[in-house]
Amino acid sequence: MMISTVGNVGIGNLNPTNLLMVGNARCDGNTWISSSDRNLKENFSPIDPGQILTKVAALPLTQWNYKNDHVPHLGPVARISTPNSTSALTINPSPPSMKAAWRSRPSRA
Repeated sequence: MMISTVGNVGIGNLNPTNLLMVGNARCDGNTWISSSDRNLKENFSPIDPGQILTKVAALPLTQWNYKNDHVPHLGPVARISTPNSTSALTINPSPPSMKAAWRSRPSRA
């Protein structure tokens, strides 16, 4: 474990640039930000994007912010999508990427 001179904590990371970093995943105090680097992943297989978008379009998505900041977020929230849980997803897609996914969803006509 490493604690930087500015108080950032790194676990499995000797140069933490965020409040908490575990390997390549980092936390800004509200959101876990996972690494998307292809070099850190394996076992890729094709998927049907239409199937995924249909499932995403069925989620109860809202725009909101944490009480301790005013940064807008977009996505499902706990206790709505999972009634007995206080956590929803381990990722928090940026509003632009979620909006793009929402615009490209299949029509419900």
